[in-house]
Amino acid sequence: MQLIKSLFCFQGHDNADRFLALAMTSIFATYLINTLVVESVAIKIFTLVVCASVVLASAVRRSRDSDKRLGVACGAFVSVVVAMLVVSFSDHALAVASLALPLMLVLYLFALPSTKPRAYITGYSGPIDLTELVEVQQPVQRSLNQRVEPNFFGQAQPQASFETNTVNRASSASLAVEMANNEFANRLYNWGQSKHTLLKSLVLLAVILWLSPLVMLSFSVAKITQPEVQQVVVDDTANTNVQQSTIDYQHDHKLAMPDDYYLLLNQYDGLIIHWQADRLNDGEIWSQHTAKGDDSCQFIEFNSGETVRTLNVVIENKGDYYANFSPLDSATVVELLALRGNFTLCGYRFSLKGSQRALNSHPKYVDWAN
Repeated sequence: MQLIKSLFCFQGHDNADRFLALAMTSIFATYLINTLVVESVAIKIFTLVVCASVVLASAVRRSRDSDKRLGVACGAFVSVVVAMLVVSFSDHALAVASLALPLMLVLYLFALPSTKPRAYITGYSGPIDLTELVEVQQPVQRSLNQRVEPNFFGQAQPQASFETNTVNRASSASLAVEMANNEFANRLYNWGQSKHTLLKSLVLLAVILWLSPLVMLSFSVAKITQPEVQQVVVDDTANTNVQQSTIDYQHDHKLAMPDDYYLLLNQYDGLIIHWQADRLNDGEIWSQHTAKGDDSCQFIEFNSGETVRTLNVVIENKGDYYANFSPLDSATVVELLALRGNFTLCGYRFSLKGSQRALNSHPKYVDWAN
């Protein structure tokens, strides 16, 4: 419990090793959990708040340990939070680029040298008492440490400054000082001091990479704010296409999915997956009845390995793909769309991020999705 408290403590100091471990773990834990594991917005926000708090507290302690102003810690924190928001709620492939700037600021704080020796325990020196961690690791040496404690500091008075129950913490100070002088951090700091021009160029590039996903995210937000207008346009186009085609589906069951494809249902509740791509020739490109055509259209294949056979795949209007499934498989396909990460069909790969939320918004698909 004391160790957990030390993660959120805004007082004291963190050495370079501890700060780097906490910052990198928090950033990549947020990325992995919010991108690959959970779909719930509430869980994503909770994960982001916890991990961002750990980064901020550690950055403040690291800045204090290196005798730098807290503005550096705040800058790192802001860039980390923005990057976490982008990777958590953006489906764009370039969202990962937003991590460039926070990672660079994390390395900068990591490279800063400590200003003085301190009694670090697990890289932390502060008001939270972590003495019990040292006692667990060195129970046999406790009495020895008490006797030789003055030799660790090269002076005779340390015993007067520490209480008996913190002897282990003080006696480990010499080891903590050695750990605070991270060789890689020193080399990174020296390199930065000698390469100002290159470093400024790298920072500028990181800022550009950090801003690019923000621009894309703003366009995504603008697109989401006008769903009704866009839906009307899509439906009008779809109605026109149906008059010229053999594809018959129930228009009130058409559902737009996040990665630019649509779910349709025919009169027998047979699922149809519709998307648009460049293709010159119309017609049936795969049929289960004849077992002829494009082999990549035989199955819809999910990232976990499950496959479901299509009845046929038809192209109309020089690029409108319609993959038809048996009514017996409709529920299975919709459930997999809700639970898996991506699928491949006819050589095209589609992301399923946000698919469960979309399916839950339509009364026809919600039961199959859950």
